[in-house]
Order: sequence, then structure tokens, then C-alpha cells
Amino acid sequence: MGRLLTNTPRWIFLAALVFAPWAYGCTRPWSIAALTAMMLAVVALWLLDCLGRRRRPVVPWPLWASALFLLAQGWIAIVNPQGAYDRVNLVFMPLKQIVPFAPGVIDRVDAIPALLRQSGLLGIVCFVADLARRPAWRARVWGTMALTGISIVLCGLFMKIAGIHIASYKDPTDIGWNGFALYFYHANAGAYINLVLPLVAGLAALAFLQPHAHGRRALWLPGTILCIAGAVASLSKGAMVISLLLLVVLLAWYVRRARENGVFDLAPGALGATVIGAVVVIGAMVFLSWPGLVTRWGELGRSGLTAQNPRLLTYTVCARMFGDSGLWGFGPGNFAIAFPHYTRDLGKAIAGVWIYAHEDYLQTVVEWGCIGAIFWAVIFFGAFVLGWRTLRTVPLSEPDSVLLTMALLSLAGVATHALFDFPLQIASLQLYTATLLALCWAGPAFVIPSRSHRSAP
Repeated sequence: MGRLLTNTPRWIFLAALVFAPWAYGCTRPWSIAALTAMMLAVVALWLLDCLGRRRRPVVPWPLWASALFLLAQGWIAIVNPQGAYDRVNLVFMPLKQIVPFAPGVIDRVDAIPALLRQSGLLGIVCFVADLARRPAWRARVWGTMALTGISIVLCGLFMKIAGIHIASYKDPTDIGWNGFALYFYHANAGAYINLVLPLVAGLAALAFLQPHAHGRRALWLPGTILCIAGAVASLSKGAMVISLLLLVVLLAWYVRRARENGVFDLAPGALGATVIGAVVVIGAMVFLSWPGLVTRWGELGRSGLTAQNPRLLTYTVCARMFGDSGLWGFGPGNFAIAFPHYTRDLGKAIAGVWIYAHEDYLQTVVEWGCIGAIFWAVIFFGAFVLGWRTLRTVPLSEPDSVLLTMALLSLAGVATHALFDFPLQIASLQLYTATLLALCWAGPAFVIPSRSHRSAP
């Protein structure tokens, strides 16, 4: 029974990694709710298991301290609201706070679901940081993310070839001509591909760095090529540029690693077949996506670099919102209802409904305030620092070294994408990002045990 309780949250977590991108990228309300329930169940069962076994979770203290602070800030803001939003008259009604000057949301209707999801994510980071201390489970997490990524790319390429498009959940008549796979918004699909591309490429590189891994080479190398083709077919300009940069870094890293290991053993015939296959697959996607590529890149030349670009205007609006959001912010999930009240002087320059700021760092400050943003930065950028330091100073096995390198590359890609889009607001991308952050936080636990430790009973 104890073993069952221990493994149940782990298998639910792996199921969540598969469910999240396949459930329309968790962009539908029902799929977001389902993923939130899965994450909270994982965390609750994990803590219950630790309590039953009287085992203290092994989580780096900066990580769990930051997570606890953010949880406290968020839930205090829920029970200490500073206002409520009248959705009929589109006005805010101020409320008397229980504790003045403490965190308080401007509306609980949107804040509670967002905070439940973010509570689950904070718990998942700590859960995976503890789980990743076990080599077998970090291998399962890596393999699950990579295989799921390949399956999503295959789905997207098939839909692109067949001319199948999905509709917006808000308007069934709105067909996403530039969507990809089950993501209605192409940039979300591109960000997801860039999260899994290094993971798939890392497994391919590991197969070539190890002798006689022919079966794994036959799986992961074509998977890498398909991910690159998917990045092109997604039609996201930013995602394509990031994919290209990731590809350059991956190739440079592999050449250096192969030279160090002396494993340039790819036969000329196999190398030629690989190059031809890559050119054919990627070329076919460029051909099929050419009209969309011309349209997408043409937009950049027409209005992408002007001062009236809606995203640039949004960034200036966010800067004005900082004055009112203060130290504690408007509350998680409250950006969308607050934003329109700061754009009235812009007229039609910013049209439509802006649920996200298209700049995740600015939106974090607006919703969580300066103080909350600092603790989110500790969790996010602290993983980079610890992961890089682990690679430089800790003796790692070949698979663990590759995994940590690929996790850092994936995070670098999504961190760059967050500068001009909203990948960190999409539930499926949040889950994958949280998992990669946890792997970096757990990096020091990947250390190769000493000879005496390995020989101990």
C-alpha cells in the first residue's frame, strides 16, 4: 500500500505531461480545470506520502521558500480583496480590505481559478525537484516529454498536409488558419515545439554519443527533424527564429561533445541519408507553408517595427499600470479586466480584447506586484544559475549532463519567447516549463556517487 501511494502521484504527473498538450494545449476552460485538478492531486498525494513515511521532501530551500511566499501572497490577496468587478457595467467597486496595505485582488472571480492553477504549478516544481533525485524517474520524465512532443508535431504536420484546422473555443466559426496541431494560436504551438526540441535532440545526441544505440538513433534523430519541420509549419515568426538559434547551439554543442568523446562514427551513407531526409521533410513543410510564411513575415515589414505596433503600445500601457498595481499587484488572472481601463486614450490603436500582455515579465509585475515578481524571478532565473553552476562544477554522468544542458536550452528558448509573447500564461507550457525548472533546481542531486557510496550495501 505504501509503495502504491508513493508511485501514484508520479504516474499521474506523467499522465499530465501527456494530457496537457493533447487537450488543446490546455487552452480550453475544461482542459485547464482538468490539468489544475491533476496537478493539485499530484502535490496532495506526494505530501501525504511524505507525511505517512515521515520523510522530509528534498527541495532546495530558495525554491520552497519562494513557493511558500507566493502561495501566502496569493491566498491572502484572495481573502483580503480590495475590490470587485461589475461585469455588467464594466466598473470596479472598491471594497474595504480586512488588512489595509496587505495583498488584495481587484476581483476574485478571475483570480481564484488562476491562483489554483499557479498553486498547482508551484507544487509541481517542488514535487519534480524531489522526484528528479531518482535517475529512473528523471529518465521517464525526459522520455515522456520528448515522445509527447514528437506526437504533437506529427499531429500538426498531418493536419497541415490534410488542411485540417481547429476552431476557437470562444467562437466555433473562427477557424485558426495559422494554428498548429491542437493549438489554436500558432505562437503557442511554436513555443511548445521549442520547449521539446532540445529534449528530443538531446536524446538523439545521446544515442550517437553511445555505441550500438541504433534503435534509439532511428527514433530520436527523425523526431528531431520533425520538430524542426514543425517549427517552420507553425508559422510563428518568433518561434522560428528561436528554433534556428536553438538548432545552431545544439549543432555546436554536439560537435564539441562528439570531438571530446571521439565518436564520429556515423557512416557516410547514413549521414547522407540523414541530410537528404532532413532537407526533404523541412523543404516540404516550407513548400506547404509558403503562402503563410510570406504573409507572416510580410507583416513584420509593414507594421512590425513601427511605433504604432499594438504590442509596443501594450508595453507602455503596462508601465503605466505599475503605478496602481503597487508592491502586491492587481492579483493573479486580473490583467485582462484591468487592462482596458488604461487604454481609453489610445482609441482604436489597440483593438480587440487583450487577455495577455504579450510580454510575460510585464504581466507578472502587473498581477503580482514588484514583491511577488521578485520571488517568481528567484524560481525562474535561480534555476538557470543553479543549472549552469551544476554543469560547471558537479561530476555528472553522460545522460544527466545532456539532460541538464537540454533543460537549460529549452528554458532559454521560452524565456526569450516570453519577451514578446505569452507562452508562460498557457497551462500546458507552464507545466513543461515548471518541470524543466525543477530539473535544473535538482541538478546538484545528479552528482555521480563516489566509489565508496556505490559499493556500500
